[in-house]
Amino acid sequence: MDSHDLLDIRSLDKEDVLFLIKIAKDCERYNDMISYVNEYADMVDIFTEDEIKLFEEAYKFPLNKKRSNYLYFNGLSNSPTISETQKKNLNEYICKISTEITDLCYIFFCIIERKLRFTINNTCKSLYLKLKADFSKYLLIIGSISGEKVFDYYIEAIDCANNLRCTDEIKLRTVLNFTATCSECYKDFTKVFSICRKTFDDAVNNLEQLNDQEFEGIRVLLESLRGYVCLGGSF
Repeated sequence: MDSHDLLDIRSLDKEDVLFLIKIAKDCERYNDMISYVNEYADMVDIFTEDEIKLFEEAYKFPLNKKRSNYLYFNGLSNSPTISETQKKNLNEYICKISTEITDLCYIFFCIIERKLRFTINNTCKSLYLKLKADFSKYLLIIGSISGEKVFDYYIEAIDCANNLRCTDEIKLRTVLNFTATCSECYKDFTKVFSICRKTFDDAVNNLEQLNDQEFEGIRVLLESLRGYVCLGGSF
């Protein structure tokens, strides 16, 4: 998106920019969506929960595509069937993709940090920290950060989510993603599984607080957590 387009966006009010974000999403024009989201982030101090989800989607789809390309080309560069010249060309593209992933994550993290300064709602704060941890996995894949750093991001998110209900969907998703990621990249897997087990047990012991609709909303999450609890019990 060129500078002329950005100037046009800045002349709009926030409701019109939010509309553009949704239109870009429906058209799957994620580069446009990112530009609109970044402008919208400058217009408001606090995102609503729905706006946080739009913010996530804007960055998630391009990053997923770049991650897939990185993994494919990285694997191809190690193939014995390609020449040294082809390998050199592939490595150049791998470096470009790594830089693009790093740049997108940096902007994403900067916006999260800005929003956290204005956020007092525990639900939104937990969601921001969950996203920061989730998106750190892109940096882990390209080797920009360590598994220990990803673990720390998730612990920060979980500590915040502990202020929510034991059965809160954001809390359960945070711990589920934490367990799925850190059971592979963090050296102390017993600590990972112990956090998973406690979260699962606490949620199960408080199911009576939920109505049928609320239970249906977290049923799959609990089943997934139970799978990791069983896996952790085998160590």
